[in-house]
Amino acid sequence: MQQVQLWADLLADLDHGEPAISTSASEMAEDVPLKLRKAVDRELERRGCRFRISA
Repeated sequence: MQQVQLWADLLADLDHGEPAISTSASEMAEDVPLKLRKAVDRELERRGCRFRISA
């Protein structure tokens, strides 16, 4: 699902400290639709990113 990929891209970049964006991954994760959160977390895990929406 393309939305999952896009959210995972954004959150992974924010987690790594993207200097061009002034918000944190935690702040942006609040905007991920509820129905996508588990899938985004799985995609982040698959990519080896330590950030998870569901803490």
